[in-house]
Amino acid sequence: MKSTEFYFLVLLLTASVTIVSTLMCYDCPLHHYDFLITPDNIPNFMNCTTIDTKQNFCSLNFYSDDNGKTSKLRANPNKGDEHASVSYISAGFDVPRGFDNTISFGLLYQCMTDNCNNPQMILKRILEASTIETYKPPQLSSATDLSSRAEPLTCFTYNNFTNSDECKPLFHNRQSSNAAEVCSTYCVTEIHIDSIDLKTERMCSYCEQDTKERFSYIDERVYLLDQRISRLQQLEYICNTSRDCNSLENIRQIQQRYRIEFDFDKFFKNSGTSMLILSVRMQYIGYFLFIIVIWLNNKY
Repeated sequence: MKSTEFYFLVLLLTASVTIVSTLMCYDCPLHHYDFLITPDNIPNFMNCTTIDTKQNFCSLNFYSDDNGKTSKLRANPNKGDEHASVSYISAGFDVPRGFDNTISFGLLYQCMTDNCNNPQMILKRILEASTIETYKPPQLSSATDLSSRAEPLTCFTYNNFTNSDECKPLFHNRQSSNAAEVCSTYCVTEIHIDSIDLKTERMCSYCEQDTKERFSYIDERVYLLDQRISRLQQLEYICNTSRDCNSLENIRQIQQRYRIEFDFDKFFKNSGTSMLILSVRMQYIGYFLFIIVIWLNNKY
């Protein structure tokens, strides 16, 4: 093979690999807005650039941490969840500990096509498809209130994590769903999606002795865009207001008081142009590789 032909072949193969392995993403620095962004008041996003990256996802992060009085937005490439291999949206809210009545909520869009996180193009569709109605469960009782109770606080205890060390404190032989534990601080229940199958809910309930600051309630859902299915990504509840307040039954009652929803049909209704661009791009890649194969067959 002549050196010029070899060089041409290397260029072709390098170009095809580059097309597949890199991703163009918008990079917009974190910006604060003194109003809540809605589908009807999408601002003009400034100081955004595009980056050629080898990260897995283009990301768009929108949230408000003061009951919806203001909003924040950031766009950038990132690695994403270790096991995630499809585009998705996560949505949820959290309630910090304390008595300032503050609730934070937000949306995270993770996508895998060039410039798919352009906020000017995609944020309106995300907001139109999303519903987050929050609720603040009863606040924690003080140590004085706990000591004056007629009966001691008991916590619902349970663990079905495959690795018992993931449920803190260590549970040893505590596996029963009807076990109860007297507690002088507060009760905790944590629910997470299994990191391997991304389907099974792993639950850990216990009495927490560490009184460090943490959120009193978190509910976050994930919406897989390719399959149009939703999963509970994580839920955490800290309480000491009543007997077995951290039980799954009580949590289900709390969940009935708020809504976290995502409408796939609304999200995809205006995506025809984007899908067409992606289809043309994939056809171009296929045609490009086909030409290489024909050229090699004719040459050898």
